[in-house]
Amino acid sequence: QTYSAIISWVNGDWEGCRNHLDHILNTKEILDEKSDRSVIAYHIFLNGLLKYRESNATRYIKDENLPIIYVVGDSHCLSTANTTVKFMGVNYLAESMIVIGCKAWHLGVENKDNNKFKFAFEKRIESIPIGATAIIMFGEIDCRFKEGIIKHYKKSNVNLTESISTLVKNYLNYILGILNSRKISPIICNVPTQLIEQDSVSDTDKKLQGKVLAIFNQALLDNVSQKQIPLLDVYTYSKTQREGCHIDRYHLRPSVYEHLINEL
Repeated sequence: QTYSAIISWVNGDWEGCRNHLDHILNTKEILDEKSDRSVIAYHIFLNGLLKYRESNATRYIKDENLPIIYVVGDSHCLSTANTTVKFMGVNYLAESMIVIGCKAWHLGVENKDNNKFKFAFEKRIESIPIGATAIIMFGEIDCRFKEGIIKHYKKSNVNLTESISTLVKNYLNYILGILNSRKISPIICNVPTQLIEQDSVSDTDKKLQGKVLAIFNQALLDNVSQKQIPLLDVYTYSKTQREGCHIDRYHLRPSVYEHLINEL
């Protein structure tokens, strides 16, 4: 049901998305602590997006004549789905292409065998017309408290800056190679801040997560600057304009992306 709700949202089937979310509640799929955390997270996020759409219906008037800008990423790409954005003075319809649960690490690792995330990413890119423009959004899951970078750091005590820099370099080299093979013009989106519930984590972990975000985003900036690739800087914006940026703890409101894409 969660996957069906996601696909309904991507396809602009608002009623279908709502029905799938209601079914999740009716079957008590998310009502106990043993439930998959991702089910709960997507339920909150999609509910927030549906409420946003209801209050901002004009942003979702679909013009089939508009060119498409493709947004490929983890759950963050859903914020742009079916919205109209202006890039380089031209209006585009944003089409979201989600790779569920994908981390930058999944795309940066050398071993391709049994890597369902690389397979899914490449399939998404293959469906994009040659010469199109694509916004790429990965990395936020890597930077969460109990996920990739911080979890690995606590277990192995690696050099944080070096390990993150290597991760970002490998991730970018991979995705840019795939995009270049189809002459797709990339825009790289960095990682936004997260809304941390008071007392949910220790001050030490808050500082660590802030450090990880800063290092990851600086590494992205350094790499894309060298390659002269546009950066969609949601990190700086969400850090300095915190009020009203987020639709839930992790994801940003569609209006944030609309504003920042227009500013590129």
